[in-house]
Amino acid sequence: MWDAILREAGKGEPDDLESCHGALRAVLGRAKADPAFARKQARAYPDFWAIAAEIDCAIRVREPVLSLRRLLAGAVPDRPDPAAVAALGRFVSELGEQDRGSVDLFLTLLARHPETGRSALDLIDALARNPAAIPAETLETVYAAAIGDLQAGAKAAFDGSPGTADLNKALDRIEPAARHLTGLKSSAGGRIPRNAARLHRLESELHDLLNDRFLGEVAARADEHARLLAGIGAGGGTGSGRDRRALGEALSALARSRQLFKALGRLDAYRREVETVQAQVSSDLVSLADRAASADAGTRRSALEATVTTLHALERICPSEALMPLLAEGFSKLGGDGTGDLMVDLIRHMNPAAGPATR
Repeated sequence: MWDAILREAGKGEPDDLESCHGALRAVLGRAKADPAFARKQARAYPDFWAIAAEIDCAIRVREPVLSLRRLLAGAVPDRPDPAAVAALGRFVSELGEQDRGSVDLFLTLLARHPETGRSALDLIDALARNPAAIPAETLETVYAAAIGDLQAGAKAAFDGSPGTADLNKALDRIEPAARHLTGLKSSAGGRIPRNAARLHRLESELHDLLNDRFLGEVAARADEHARLLAGIGAGGGTGSGRDRRALGEALSALARSRQLFKALGRLDAYRREVETVQAQVSSDLVSLADRAASADAGTRRSALEATVTTLHALERICPSEALMPLLAEGFSKLGGDGTGDLMVDLIRHMNPAAGPATR
């Protein structure tokens, strides 16, 4: 498309954005003055002029967008800076003198930015409290674009097969969507009635992602860890390093998700999952200790190492004092006679002295 624009404008390879924009404006001007030329391009590429107009608009709003993003870089959510609100109002007024499309695109690009979108919505909301500042139709357009982006990002969080998701990367996508949802709900007020259903759908999708996919992935990691523990002492080995780390990574993500569940009003679901995982893993550790207690020294050491690693993972979601009985029971069955200091004996057992041949 750019080749066609530059060719029709009689220009070679442009040196900068300004040259590109000049060529684009020249071609748009010619299309207005020469309907035959406009029809010729449209026959070859039906969307040519619509796309060209959007590019022209994007270049025109580029500097205002960058200026506002710089102002918003250090903004505190829910506390719009009066100077930034004034700057936003000035840009909206100046762009509105050209056409409404420029205002729509300007505000949409601000609201869709992943790093400053939430603060931009706060600014837009503050400015929109003056009904004459931003047309209702523009608000609908801006919020619709923001909601669409959040829905797409949230759905992409779990786009692989069940049991394969990187839970922390999934949260990286879901957390901004939840934060923006809160901002959209407060900013939208009664001003975006046509998007109210989409906001509700976004909220429902986030609930489903957390309850079904996220918690389901955590449960799958706990089940896989149970199989790993069951293999110790039964000829199944201790698993790879990645296998042993999987539970810790899953529980780390679960601990991180607490604020997200709270923000979406689903803290009860989070607490139930914590209780379920704690009960399941505790039962698995008791079974491991009973099974390996009469095994050889190497197997007992592997079982105790797995117990310590598992309890360390559980510390991410449970208080340490709740896990100490499991550690004491595991060590009494797998490592020591229970007559000395638990932690000292445990450290000695997990770090045996080197044999004479290796000193």
